[in-house]
Amino acid sequence: MTIKDADHIGLKQRKVPKIMLLCGDPSRVQRICSHLTNVEAVASNREFTTAFGKIKITGTPLEELVDSLVTPELDLTVGVMSCGIGGPSTAIGIEELINRGAECFQRVGTGGGYLPHIRLQDLMISPATIRHGGTSDAYTRPLGKAFPAVADLLLTMAIVRAAQLLEHPHHLGITREIDAFYPENSPDHSLIPKDVIRMKRACQRAKVLGVSMESGTIFPICSIRGVRASETLAVVDAAGEEEHNMKLDPGEGVDRAILTNLLAIALIRHQVLQGKLSL
Repeated sequence: MTIKDADHIGLKQRKVPKIMLLCGDPSRVQRICSHLTNVEAVASNREFTTAFGKIKITGTPLEELVDSLVTPELDLTVGVMSCGIGGPSTAIGIEELINRGAECFQRVGTGGGYLPHIRLQDLMISPATIRHGGTSDAYTRPLGKAFPAVADLLLTMAIVRAAQLLEHPHHLGITREIDAFYPENSPDHSLIPKDVIRMKRACQRAKVLGVSMESGTIFPICSIRGVRASETLAVVDAAGEEEHNMKLDPGEGVDRAILTNLLAIALIRHQVLQGKLSL
């Protein structure tokens, strides 16, 4: 078996759509698929649950915005896959999807907001992230942390435009990736709690929007492998709200993130069809 035959995601050698929406929670795949038509449940193995479908336009908030753009030639096929929490499993998922034909990865996830003006269920759209996780280090040696973690700018700006059209509250800015959830949210779980608090305060002073656990893995890998990547986060914990306000059911925020990314895909696909954009 060669490395290209590796199949942690359970798809064997089946080809996947060029555009893949990534999430963490396997149950969120079904939530994303509720916004699609012609849904096909493809595979489920470990943390990786995969489905294919086409973006639903009629009878959705997208209808008024893009219905005039929809033609039989407009390809609205997408794939959806969960990758679990954090960098290691996300890296495996991305690598195996690339081996099966994926060229664009749009992560639709959740994260914590650092800045006081960011509210629960707002969207954070990240053009770049601070790599405070470890998985991507294996890819960027000998450059190490000097290798930037940057999203695809064309894709990111399409997502920003979609959020504007849908009038979803959103923030564009640098985010931070971490590996360890509990020390970040309960510093006493670390050996030196003051260091955890000091790092978070430094990020806040630098106007870092917030934190997730995958962006610092996704962006460098996709850059190195020559594919596109973006991240849109629904805020489930916000510094501007009451303390200990983590909203484990992200609800409307995740639906906003999903619709925003689906609209961005439709807008980009239309431009490609019109010859105004090359992907």
